[in-house]
Amino acid sequence: MRRDVGRVAAPITELRPLVEGQLGVWVELAPLVGAADAIAVADARGAAVVLNRASPGTEATRRRSLAHEVCHVLFDPRDDGALFDSVGPRDLDRAEHGRGDVEERREQRARAFAAELLVPKAALERRWRGPLTPSAAGHEVSAVAEEFGAPWDLTVYHALNHGFLDSATADLMLATRPPVACSGVVGGSAARITATTRVAEGDLSEGRAREIFGEDWAP
Repeated sequence: MRRDVGRVAAPITELRPLVEGQLGVWVELAPLVGAADAIAVADARGAAVVLNRASPGTEATRRRSLAHEVCHVLFDPRDDGALFDSVGPRDLDRAEHGRGDVEERREQRARAFAAELLVPKAALERRWRGPLTPSAAGHEVSAVAEEFGAPWDLTVYHALNHGFLDSATADLMLATRPPVACSGVVGGSAARITATTRVAEGDLSEGRAREIFGEDWAP
């Protein structure tokens, strides 16, 4: 899709006009009853995505919800051509519970589609010059999220899934989201608690924890 619209690695600053103008999917911002952040509907006559005006999200999280639902519109209509889908906070988590295999694969694909649409791998490859220290990685993720109008957690997960971050660093970054500055990412109390737990469970070495937090780190 990015290739077709001529934006392989550049930020899509105006996502709604692109979805409406080039994909022909109507986008509406309206209050929705219930916990849904967005819903998608489609049939033989056309398709629309409604974003919940009452949802306590940011512009970046609305962009994620829109991209998520666009994936369902493009790839997941039923055999009769109709579609109804809703997305809420738990649908955007990494793990799903109580879903069938087909439904779960569709949700995984929609999350991956949204991540790649908002933050393309090509952009990460251009910016990420070799392994980075946790501090530098925090600054880089913050810069990418701001430039591409993407949620902080989506950017962290996407960088992790493409091998730009290791899981220990990603977990520590997510423990203090959203960051005010990089020091908040790797130095906050929540991150230190996460590090202590991971060291105790054997998932993180004390040497790696000291690399992240400094030589004065102690569990």
